[in-house]
Amino acid sequence: VALSADPREATRKACLAAGFNDFISKPVDVPLLYEKLAEWMDVHPTEDTLVAKPRRTLPGLPGVNTTAGLARASYNADLYLKLLIQLCDRVQHTPLEIQHLVQTQQWAELQQLAHSLRGAAGNLGASTVRAHCERIELAAEQTDAATCLAAGNKLAVAMTALHAALPKLPLHDSDTQPGDGNDAELPVLQGQSLRDLLQLVLAGDATARRLARAYQAPSGKEGYLRDLRERLDAFEFEEAALLLQNLGKDLT
Repeated sequence: VALSADPREATRKACLAAGFNDFISKPVDVPLLYEKLAEWMDVHPTEDTLVAKPRRTLPGLPGVNTTAGLARASYNADLYLKLLIQLCDRVQHTPLEIQHLVQTQQWAELQQLAHSLRGAAGNLGASTVRAHCERIELAAEQTDAATCLAAGNKLAVAMTALHAALPKLPLHDSDTQPGDGNDAELPVLQGQSLRDLLQLVLAGDATARRLARAYQAPSGKEGYLRDLRERLDAFEFEEAALLLQNLGKDLT
């Protein structure tokens, strides 16, 4: 089953022509995904097992559809909150980055940044953030500096409000993984190890999340590995693959 952030009919037809059995656009509708998998695997789950049930509810969060976001996290509230916190941390310096990209007229890079954040926000039900990122992406395509900067400022306000409203999570032992602390004694991610990790990411293999913490970044490339881990933790495999591909190019 193909998953794409591009919902156009032409994209659906291209996926089917490439050999996929079906197509679902992002943000992923989890019940629909399970229904499609059940259909093509020819299994007949009951209503109780088709979709995970809520474990607990969450307080209302500004600009966030928590019902949709929780569904995409299989109703694991702790995981969902952790992903929202990671999104806030990831976007913390984005408004300044937007200003820099506009000032230097790096429109393609700005489009990619906004597209990546739009997908991450959409997957988590952060509809307000997603809308601002979509405006930035479209404005960057049209080289509209004023709109990019205005939407970037609104994005900063939205993320500040969301971050302030998020409940704090205790750090469980299971949350601590290799690579979360001092990476100095880990092998360097390069050559064959980089290619192996890329293959796992391209395959959407969740074991890539742990493997990414088993290596340290090449000298001067720490930002790549930090962003890679964040994207894998958010199950953003397309963005993670692009990061690995760019890292490989930079090392050659």
